[in-house]
Amino acid sequence: MSVFISEPDDDRVPPEIVSSVFYCASVSDGFALVVAETVAGRVRVTWVNAGAVELLGYGLDDVRALPVDHLFPSLGGGELELLLRRERAARMTLPVRTASGAMVQSVVTTTPSPGGRMWTIRIVSATNEQERALRATADAHERRFSTLTERSPVPTLLSEQGMRLAHVNDAFCSLVGRRAEQLLGTGWIDTVHDEDIEAVIEQVSAWSFVAELAHGHTEIASAVIALARSLNLSTVAEGVETADQAAELARMGATYLQGFGLSQPMTGSRTAAWFASHGEPTP
Repeated sequence: MSVFISEPDDDRVPPEIVSSVFYCASVSDGFALVVAETVAGRVRVTWVNAGAVELLGYGLDDVRALPVDHLFPSLGGGELELLLRRERAARMTLPVRTASGAMVQSVVTTTPSPGGRMWTIRIVSATNEQERALRATADAHERRFSTLTERSPVPTLLSEQGMRLAHVNDAFCSLVGRRAEQLLGTGWIDTVHDEDIEAVIEQVSAWSFVAELAHGHTEIASAVIALARSLNLSTVAEGVETADQAAELARMGATYLQGFGLSQPMTGSRTAAWFASHGEPTP
């Protein structure tokens, strides 16, 4: 097994840090960690930590050289390739087969090595029924979004709150010359020039497609709402400041509106009265 830790500008991670991280991963029973490699044309398990031994029920000698597809029997060949991608990390919620043959519903995250022939696989059991249902729904929507945008020639990204990126497609990666795992979260900030970073953060923090409606730019809002509708997702339009914005967003099909244009902050009792006065059920 090889360990890959890369740092920019030829900075080297001290060996004792690598050893400490590897030791913690090896003995941890809080999550299952599996390393798989391509051996003789087939992806096989080459190393597991203590958590994987406990979850899967295999002995160390039994699990080594085990074909990875044996752990994920619900995946066909094409779906297994999506999980074991060579260029980026992937995540799925799916059943994992244990040594006894029992299936454990789990969240499986795979991260490829730089060479693309080795994967680190993290398996977390989804024991809570509600959490499992929510994760499955979220993952299904995420896979549908990824499918729609993955091969698009248009650079596309999905952002979260706090300027974090949740998804980038291949065209976006090619545009900035970085791998997806380097851009996700707040990693994209590293692609911004030092002299521009403050201005970019200020503009991104202040930007809202709702605010763009005031300038007559409806295309972005319409596209986002249409994409959400195609994925069977709800939309929340934040920052609604005027009745005109509210009417336009409602016409476009936004599911929920939020902002001072609807109401100032209220206490719980006043909120209930506001919903009643507008003929809406209290959440």
